[in-house]
Amino acid sequence: MTQKLLTLIVAAMLCTSEVKPCDFCSMATGINPYYNGKNKLLFNLLMQHAQFTPVSAASPVQNSVAMPSKGNSVQHAGHDAYASGASVDEQRRTLEISYQHHISESVMLTAVVPFYQIGVQTAIDLSVQGMGDLTVLAHYILKTKISEAVPLTWLVGAGVKLPTGNSSMKDDAGTTLDPRVQAGSGSWDLVLNTSLIAVQDEWTAAFDLFGKINTSNADGDLIGNPLAISFTLSRDLVRSNADNFALIGIAGVRVEAAGKDMVQNEVDDFSGFTTGYLNVGGQAAWQFLRFNLTALVPAVQARVSDAPREGVRLLTGLRIEF
Repeated sequence: MTQKLLTLIVAAMLCTSEVKPCDFCSMATGINPYYNGKNKLLFNLLMQHAQFTPVSAASPVQNSVAMPSKGNSVQHAGHDAYASGASVDEQRRTLEISYQHHISESVMLTAVVPFYQIGVQTAIDLSVQGMGDLTVLAHYILKTKISEAVPLTWLVGAGVKLPTGNSSMKDDAGTTLDPRVQAGSGSWDLVLNTSLIAVQDEWTAAFDLFGKINTSNADGDLIGNPLAISFTLSRDLVRSNADNFALIGIAGVRVEAAGKDMVQNEVDDFSGFTTGYLNVGGQAAWQFLRFNLTALVPAVQARVSDAPREGVRLLTGLRIEF
């Protein structure tokens, strides 16, 4: 059954429009923090959209790699709108597959692999696809109580992102692509995560922090360190214990930020951003299956004047628990 589900999800991803990766692609599970002590196989499909403001022909920004940089897009990779004044439209689909396994009641291991189909549509179209970097995490789980009626679960984790993805892809002319549109990073990076989850009756409150400390790769590329902070509040809308079925409403806020990028040992002054989102979504649970649908709506965006503005980001996810 698992193989059939994976086949359906991959087919859905490949039949959609072109996509583009980012440092937040492997952070989908932090958008709506969730933990119930079970082992899980997770499939998350992240859909994202942004539009670029055309840049003046008098001052184009160029660098030595394909798709010259001009600011940091929602996908943590920006591109010039070119001297022709053409706008840039970005969409992406990222399939993230992860597995969580408890080796004891207090220790959980997680492995995450993203798959990208990368695309940028402008005066020059770019299309790349491939597997991203593998992330491996270990969490220590502490269970306590805020009060007799409110149990609290605290997860503290750390791990590493391994350079397993392709980081040397080239265009048709043989020019190496900008490192921020590569499927892989070519670097070993430290990953940090903590979550707090409190439950009272049909209500659940959750806080999640996910950050990375990136290192430079062999080409002198260093992507700015990303940080994401989420707070969500969920409530059972419909629940039938007899049928093992529930509909859950979810709302909250999320903040994402990233530092400036370095490309071939040169700092991109147009990179770096902070964005605040409203988080609205829900979950349908039946037996061992969990289906999620979430919309992240940008409310506040702090970027340089010529950088793109992000549209609504959608996340669909399927979890298998056992």
